[in-house]
Amino acid sequence: MLLMRKLWMVILLTSSALASAQQGFVGNDGQWDEPFEYVYRFGANALFLTQDSLVFSILSSEDFHPEHDTDKHHHYADTLHFVHFSVKFPGAGRLTWSGESQMPHQNHFYLGKESSWRSSVPSFEKLRAEKCISGN
Repeated sequence: MLLMRKLWMVILLTSSALASAQQGFVGNDGQWDEPFEYVYRFGANALFLTQDSLVFSILSSEDFHPEHDTDKHHHYADTLHFVHFSVKFPGAGRLTWSGESQMPHQNHFYLGKESSWRSSVPSFEKLRAEKCISGN
């Protein structure tokens, strides 16, 4: 129970800190081959939620150039470098994520191989983590 409270606190603090994100939590409906269930993007950065961890992908400060012309949409270097780190919860086992408070917009993914194309993928304002039962 204490572990779930800690997990909720991390998610709550993370979602509060990431309030600038526009898409919300987008589920991985097969449009990505990666082993994460949801992604939360904020600018060039992202939070990936897997069955056993939260994985952060943060753009290196060396690649962000705010002094460039402000009329341009992005002010990034030609090659981007990311710092990745994860937060695992010892003893939590595997987690099942489910979206709550669906957002009004839909996401459409038409990049890569056609078998991975997806349309009408929902976004959620919040996620709920539940511990998998019976070794799943």
